Amino acid sequence: MKYIVNEGNFDIPDGLTDKTVNMLMTPDGQHVSYTMTRDKLQEGESLQDFINRQLKELSRQVSKFNELERLETPFANSPQPGWDIKSFFKQNGREFHQRQMVVLLRDERHVFIVTGTAFNAWSDSDLAAWQTMLKHSQLY
Repeated sequence: MKYIVNEGNFDIPDGLTDKTVNMLMTPDGQHVSYTMTRDKLQEGESLQDFINRQLKELSRQVSKFNELERLETPFANSPQPGWDIKSFFKQNGREFHQRQMVVLLRDERHVFIVTGTAFNAWSDSDLAAWQTMLKHSQLY
């Protein structure tokens, strides 16, 4: 299998599952950071069931979890829409303002999640950057 990352590509054995996490942060760590994760639906699980399960798990790990909004939203070149989820929670006394885009990949088993996280409420420019990412990303 050909595995491609920014730094290069690798021939690795077939049959491996990609569980990588990519995190992109500003140098000062004070603005929106982006995390890309990969997962897989459980047997018989719908994308909505997956989202509900993941958010329930998150709510057990943090305090004051609040899902503020969940909108079905087009994502890049995906043949089906994803879900843009806005939430707020506290962890270790710190506030987190988060948006997640959850999309089912073409094989309809694997899930790709982009998470934007900030310690403060998102600014208009943060939201504009998020919308640009949703519109102009490319899935393979």
